Amino acid sequence: MRGVDGSRVYGQVALASSEKMVITAYEGTLVVERDGQSQTIRPGQAYSVSLMADSGGGGDVGVKGVGVQGVNKKHLLFVLLVAGAMATVGTVLYLEESESCITPPCS
Repeated sequence: MRGVDGSRVYGQVALASSEKMVITAYEGTLVVERDGQSQTIRPGQAYSVSLMADSGGGGDVGVKGVGVQGVNKKHLLFVLLVAGAMATVGTVLYLEESESCITPPCS
C-alpha cells in the first residue's frame, strides 16, 4: 500500500474479521498492490480485501494474537493448582480453629 507516485496520503486499515480487512483513503490516493494486481482507492472510498491462506501450504503459521480462541493449558493448570492449595489451607485452618476445647486450660 502506498500513495500514487509516492505522494503523501492519509488512510486507515481496519481488520473487520480474521478473513477480511477494509482499507479506506481519507486524503490522497492510495494504491494497493497484492499478488500482481493493483487497486486505486480515491479519497472517501474504501476497498475490501479478503484474507485467505495461500495454496502453497503457508496457511497456518502459528501466529497468535487478538481473537485467538482456545485454552492456555499451562495457565489453567497454574490457576487450578493455586486454587487447590488455597482451598486445602483454608480447610485445614477452619478445622483447627473451629474445634472447641473441652478440657482446661484452653487457649
